[in-house]
Amino acid sequence: MPAEGMRRAGDLVLSLDDEKKEMKDLFNSFDIAPLGGGEPLVKMRYAQYGPIVVSEVTHGGDVWVKPADNRSGYHVMFPLNGRVETRYLGEDIVATGGTAVLYRPAGPVFTRLGAGARVVNVIPTARCWSGRPGPAVRPRCAPRSSSWRPSRGAL
Repeated sequence: MPAEGMRRAGDLVLSLDDEKKEMKDLFNSFDIAPLGGGEPLVKMRYAQYGPIVVSEVTHGGDVWVKPADNRSGYHVMFPLNGRVETRYLGEDIVATGGTAVLYRPAGPVFTRLGAGARVVNVIPTARCWSGRPGPAVRPRCAPRSSSWRPSRGAL
């Protein structure tokens, strides 16, 4: 993708509320709050490549994140360091450096990001998906001439 088609934010240092505002046009809604005292700052950078956003986020304190139950598509999260704890589809998952978590588009998610955990996220934008999210929904942003096909079966 040409550089002029890419939306990019450099190294940002934000409050949790400002993080939500920065991301609101890209994703379905999510809640985020500190665990423990204080209001941790967020170091973030991201780039949008067509319908996909890649972000790198580090929170200065422990936080919990609860995305909307019907998200814009699959979400891959992998910590580069630190610890991520998730409760998803009735399972407790712990991810540390070198592992990844894949979330489907639907279902409740509760995630705890440890202080200082540097996490990379790969997520389709909210505007990319039409209809009810799920693996059989064709993204609106896929070119008509593409060979994109929805996967069959569960992951």
